[in-house]
Amino acid sequence: MKLTPERIKEQLAAVEALLKGEYNRVQWYDKNSERWLNWPTETDKFLGDVDRPIRIKPEPKLRPWTFHEIPVGQLLKTPDGQGLIVAGRIYNGGTYVYIGRNWELNVKHLALDLNYQHSLDQGKTWLPCGVVE
Repeated sequence: MKLTPERIKEQLAAVEALLKGEYNRVQWYDKNSERWLNWPTETDKFLGDVDRPIRIKPEPKLRPWTFHEIPVGQLLKTPDGQGLIVAGRIYNGGTYVYIGRNWELNVKHLALDLNYQHSLDQGKTWLPCGVVE
């Protein structure tokens, strides 16, 4: 990784978080696996090799379900609390959740605009419609 002014700012923010004891906010780049890993533990307070890139974890983002991720047969809840069952999924120029009685909802709107939620455990816990990455 090339050391640019942007990279220096990113590294500095991560070092400051480590100095404050905010280990859960920091990730480091593992060259062997070629991916970002969470900072191991509170006891791993050293920065190790100087060329070990570190950063603040990116904020998780919600993305719409893909066609095969739609939880058919599970519960869906509108923002006002009305419960629905996901009856199926269809593709009609875009991916849609089929609720029944000709009611179709575009997965992009469910996740990003409408604030619907879904449950995979018969309503015990509710999650946003989509995948958090």
